[in-house]
Amino acid sequence: MTTESTTAAQEDELITQIEQAEAQADSERAARAANLFDLRRIIGGLFAIYGVILFVLGLAASQKEIDKAAGWNLNLWVGLAMIIVAAIFIGWAMARPLSEQLDD
Repeated sequence: MTTESTTAAQEDELITQIEQAEAQADSERAARAANLFDLRRIIGGLFAIYGVILFVLGLAASQKEIDKAAGWNLNLWVGLAMIIVAAIFIGWAMARPLSEQLDD
């Protein structure tokens, strides 16, 4: 009888350990998914893409295009501003990951 009770206790202990490991894996998987689909990263990425496009167009702008904008190279400046905004969004997402905020 004692051998059976010892074996049952060991099995219960193993089951508990397995359940804890699965719960921890599930929480880690949820944290990775939350960070992957964090809107700050997506928005920052879109700002970066469009900002780089505008910045490059601003570098290649003709004087005629600049004169149409009252002497301002708007593509260059708006592209630079969008790159800065993208850096802020991505920096914010890296500094405070969503998984940490969900734990709070």
